[in-house]
Amino acid sequence: MDHRFWNDGLYYHSKAPWAIDANVRAGITATLTLSRVQEEFQLLAQELCRAVGWGVAYYNRLSETMSYLNERIVALDRGEVALQPDHIDALAFAKFPKRQMYKLLLRELRVQLASHGTLMDEWSGDVEWLWKRCQPLGNRGFISEWNEIIQKINDDSPNNGEDVEDELIRSLAGVNIDNDSQNAATTQASHNVNHNLNNTGTSLARRNINNNSQNVGPQPATGGASA
Repeated sequence: MDHRFWNDGLYYHSKAPWAIDANVRAGITATLTLSRVQEEFQLLAQELCRAVGWGVAYYNRLSETMSYLNERIVALDRGEVALQPDHIDALAFAKFPKRQMYKLLLRELRVQLASHGTLMDEWSGDVEWLWKRCQPLGNRGFISEWNEIIQKINDDSPNNGEDVEDELIRSLAGVNIDNDSQNAATTQASHNVNHNLNNTGTSLARRNINNNSQNVGPQPATGGASA
């Protein structure tokens, strides 16, 4: 008790409850622990929003790019209006004609979409469980777009990609391109798709994170679940 801490006038509380009462000290520790838990919930909520936002934005970007390429293929087939060159036409694809280049890109996008859909489906159970417990009530609705995509992934036939693959083979049948050039173009397609899509902006994630910057905390569990 001779320590300066106990004898300085401003801190002389050696008889105060927090100094002598074990229950009070335990309560202080519990309060600090809860504060730390609250902080961890905030971090979990933000990271969960980032993951969900990225998953949704990347899936939508892939789907939109595929639709755009399909529209250009249809326009080429009709031949009514000349297509204006765009960023896709500026890509280097060996000796592939424009239509076959679009088909090659569609094939790679289909592979990327299937892979990403599988990843989202694998995450889905954990995402749903965490979302119910880490998000404030005002944020609960933001998971709806994720759930819609998961439903679409589960409803899609696993053979949907065969039509694109068969069409690609038919498209390339009349193109005089050696194997090395074809392999190089396929590799280039994969590189271009990854480069353009990995930098996708995740506006949904940012929106959810902003909504989580305050009032995020543990929510009452609605049912038993294992971590």
